[in-house]
Amino acid sequence: GWGAEELHCLTPDIQVKKQTDDTWMFTYNGSGNIPEKIDAVVLWSGNPEKAQIQLPFPGVGVFAYDRKANRIQNDQHISASNLIGMRLNILPGHHQLVRVALRIIDRNQSNRSMLETLDVGPSKPIKIIRMIDFQEDIDRLLSITDDLDALIHFSIVFGDNPVFRLYINRYSFTPNKLDDIWSVPKIIMEQLNPTVSDLKLKLYVQRIDQPGEDLHEVKLCESGQLVLPNRGDETSPWLLYSGQESDFFIRPTLLNSNDVQYDQNQDHVHGSLGFAIRIMDPDKRKSAIKTSLQRLSTDPNDPDWHIVEGLAREFHHLPLSTIDVWKQAILIPDFMATLITKSKTFSDGFMDKFVIELPYMFE
Repeated sequence: GWGAEELHCLTPDIQVKKQTDDTWMFTYNGSGNIPEKIDAVVLWSGNPEKAQIQLPFPGVGVFAYDRKANRIQNDQHISASNLIGMRLNILPGHHQLVRVALRIIDRNQSNRSMLETLDVGPSKPIKIIRMIDFQEDIDRLLSITDDLDALIHFSIVFGDNPVFRLYINRYSFTPNKLDDIWSVPKIIMEQLNPTVSDLKLKLYVQRIDQPGEDLHEVKLCESGQLVLPNRGDETSPWLLYSGQESDFFIRPTLLNSNDVQYDQNQDHVHGSLGFAIRIMDPDKRKSAIKTSLQRLSTDPNDPDWHIVEGLAREFHHLPLSTIDVWKQAILIPDFMATLITKSKTFSDGFMDKFVIELPYMFE
């Protein structure tokens, strides 16, 4: 109702557009903290003198940024291991009730959720929250399931209406596959554009039945296609995964295409744990791995322990639910007890991951 003829904003990164005679739209286009107040120059009809005024920023909504100040879009998938430096700038406007809602979705239908009310009000036009402050809650929800693809809906709710949502996985994205061609999704490739960000993605493939013996870096083309190295033995379980230095974490993916012949009665002949890991059928693989781990739990000098130690060394930064060996290990107390005695050579915090990431408690 000002009847303003012109309005120019002096505050950086604020765009102003006149919508009607009485309505002006202010849009923030920056990447930093949203200003609580804005400076503007106003010219009224019939008054030749311009006036400089200061206004509270009339924003409503949520702006999210990663640790490098890149904008995170609504409904974007992010990795639970990549929350450091990530923040949400919340502008509640006239809303007095603002809440954070977390809900886990997994194949086991765990159906657990959490709700937290944020302190907002007229004296706090902007509320800034750090995602790392919710790390413990996120880890607690993910720890109730061994489903690698478990998903947490992280929502900002104004009143009863969700206005912003993130999907939090144990990984950042799933690779695309068309016939025998693997590729990175377009939305990830756009964020990897060196002209707009310095984010990086390093991918590798490695045999998990012989960890540490065959490690190859995967070339990423500008089109997003992955150039996989010649993997030789097609019955070997080659794992495609992100390096620890990456800003994005691909869903760890097994690339083996052919099965091995399995006879449970002959498991000891077929190479025990290494052979068990190569079985493609999930139920048969888990059964064979469990049998192998039960044998290892009675003999700390069994040669197959070098496979277990290799898995802990090579893939310590990946979610434990990536490797069936760890999911079966927590079902065998004697094996876990022996694993602890060998953990001095593992990376710091590796054994803690069993409690944080899997439904397991040390006795």
